[in-house]
Amino acid sequence: MNPKSSILLYCTALCATTAMFTSNANSQTPATPPIQRIDPKTVKPGPVRHETLTPQQTERLRKLQIALAEVDDTPLAKWIDDFRYDADPDREIAVFEAIAQAYQTFCTARPRTLAQKQDAFALLLDRSGTTDEDTLKNHKLKILTLQEAKEALSYYRKPSAPIQVIQR
Repeated sequence: MNPKSSILLYCTALCATTAMFTSNANSQTPATPPIQRIDPKTVKPGPVRHETLTPQQTERLRKLQIALAEVDDTPLAKWIDDFRYDADPDREIAVFEAIAQAYQTFCTARPRTLAQKQDAFALLLDRSGTTDEDTLKNHKLKILTLQEAKEALSYYRKPSAPIQVIQR
């Protein structure tokens, strides 16, 4: 996998990793079902929730875009546009900051090929929505060895943050 598409696609991929469904999209009190893996092709983006992002959010996204440019060539304007769909952009930006921190730590620990970096980035995207164990069980490594994957995951310090998907 070459994760060079938009952040919206990454969010969709994360939805495939782990997603929480509510029992009824119209109910006032959502149920708390178990976390489930879903096919990202079945997920459609919701409505734009924010006309603009704050200058602070935009600056955080600028830093992320620079930090991840080697494995994601998405322009900053697209990052900003994609995060306008999030109910809580600060939460989602924080997830990507944790991914970027783990990615950079992994990449600077020793020299890595671009293919290894891409594989680590995809692995960390998956990990952001689930546990280390579930990621290792379900993520298909392309280049990294199991030991390298465990090393990359060891740098991700944020609790998993499954994306909530409303089933309609």
